[in-house]
Amino acid sequence: MLAQVIDVFHAAGGPAAALREISLRGGNWFDPSLVALFHDIARSGRLWEGLAAEGLEARAAALEPVTVLILLNETRLDEIAGAFTDIVDAKSSFTATHSRRVAAVTTAIATRLGLPEERRRCLHRAALLHDLGKLGVSNAILDKPGRLDQTEWTAVRHHPALSEDILARLGVSRELAPAAGAHHEWLDGKGYPSGLAGDAIPLRGAHHHRRRHLRCDHRQAPVPRCRASTGGAGNDGARLRHGGRRTVLFRAPLVRLEGHRARSVGG
Repeated sequence: MLAQVIDVFHAAGGPAAALREISLRGGNWFDPSLVALFHDIARSGRLWEGLAAEGLEARAAALEPVTVLILLNETRLDEIAGAFTDIVDAKSSFTATHSRRVAAVTTAIATRLGLPEERRRCLHRAALLHDLGKLGVSNAILDKPGRLDQTEWTAVRHHPALSEDILARLGVSRELAPAAGAHHEWLDGKGYPSGLAGDAIPLRGAHHHRRRHLRCDHRQAPVPRCRASTGGAGNDGARLRHGGRRTVLFRAPLVRLEGHRARSVGG
């Protein structure tokens, strides 16, 4: 808690603000001896310089004792992905268990496509972590009962890019990053955040998340109610219809595949 308050007030008002705040809370929030200890640490100024310097993440990781390092295997990676998934989905009541449902559908589609186990596992993890970037979106926006304004909607549309950036920083999750970043891209280029179209959409992001669009699991500010329709799509694919506009989401064969799988699961 002490470190958290120091960071928040340092980011907002600099070293003086952080020191002042912990001094005011010493004795009720914090042990006075720890407050005094930190004042000694901060006196040289090296700590503040280090917090502002590049490479902070690498330096912090290097401080981890070798004795507590844990070798990761596939099962442990799945457990870690699942833990972060639950954290993300717990952020908002609108997304409770959403990522696990997306992962289940993703795995069903990947299995039906005959993808190898390694690829299915990768897609499953990408689906679990696709909304990691929503940790960077305010709950005031995510839980807003009415329509979002343009600024709020821009923040929401940025969350796939945040997911990709976070996952790309770690070696164990780097291969998941393109799929996570592409989960709102549409075949016709009208998705976000990058407006990718057709084959420009990463292969691992092209198939893993489309059922979510069909079911409209996420609220979109300009489209409070939308419905999906495969009728009349022809060979172009499924289309999302809203406000008189229809948008191609993905190719028709995949829609038929999802529909077949849904029927199989249902009975």
